Amino acid sequence: MNTWLKRTATVMVLALVALGLARAATHKYQEQEDAFRKACLQQLQGQPREAVKAKYPTPEIHMVSSGCLMPGATVETIVNGKFSPGSKLFVENDNIEVVKADLAGTQFRATLKAPAGIGPETAAIAVISPAGQMARSDKAVRIGGANEWTMDAANGWKVVARSQLTTPCPVGSDDPAYDVSFFRKGEATPFEKLKARLTFSLWGTREYAFALEAAPSAAMGGDYVALMEKLRDPNLTPAQREQLMTQITKASEQMQAQMKKLTDPAYMKQQADEAQLKEQQFGCKRIEVSAQNGKLTGEMRCSDKVGTRLGVTGSVTAIK
Repeated sequence: MNTWLKRTATVMVLALVALGLARAATHKYQEQEDAFRKACLQQLQGQPREAVKAKYPTPEIHMVSSGCLMPGATVETIVNGKFSPGSKLFVENDNIEVVKADLAGTQFRATLKAPAGIGPETAAIAVISPAGQMARSDKAVRIGGANEWTMDAANGWKVVARSQLTTPCPVGSDDPAYDVSFFRKGEATPFEKLKARLTFSLWGTREYAFALEAAPSAAMGGDYVALMEKLRDPNLTPAQREQLMTQITKASEQMQAQMKKLTDPAYMKQQADEAQLKEQQFGCKRIEVSAQNGKLTGEMRCSDKVGTRLGVTGSVTAIK
């Protein structure tokens, strides 16, 4: 093996050692990428560095199309760029199967498949040349769709997180929004409703996390603004206009009373005390789960009184 190939092999070994120290487990796609590089290095033994670089230049990914697929579905993804013969395509997410990936000139045509019973995920597409050089497109593939996550907590609560998505794979929305409802055991009406963003990561012990936040309260003067908008309608009858003016006057008085109340020290203290009490009795900020064949396991992080690491189980299903 010449000096250049020895140096390249050494760098690869050191990189693998560093990755091994950074995380205990190696993903299957990483093992496949490493095996491909190793096989290529063996085939290139004895070839001069400049000749190898000229024959196998660094790959380039220019565009990825049709990178959206639903759980349990298959899709053909087209990757355009500059690729040397013998290059190989990888999808960096073990949940997405590369059924086949054929290179023809400047284009890879890859058939990808996602398992059923899975939540929204993303994956990078990587292309590695026979010289071991890589091009990578982050979040090039998305598992989309709207889902409902039903979770039973160890304290008897039931938690339902329902997607707000209206399109399968919205552009520019990495963290889909959810409505999250909390039910006490045996009750059909939620005692708490929150908003949440669902994040996905390959690197945590659990790949999905709901970041919970309070639902936004109605804007002050919302009724007043809405009524003023209605008043602009040129087709209103005199009677309708008079009725609206009466409603506007009442809404204006209510808004002024609310503003005065918000500056009252006693009311401000009452609100702060209620918020503190609610934080102690609830205080749920995060839910982390793993999904396998539609089944969920994980934990919910709430106040000390409720449970800082409350176990949850459940299921995820597609919203029809």
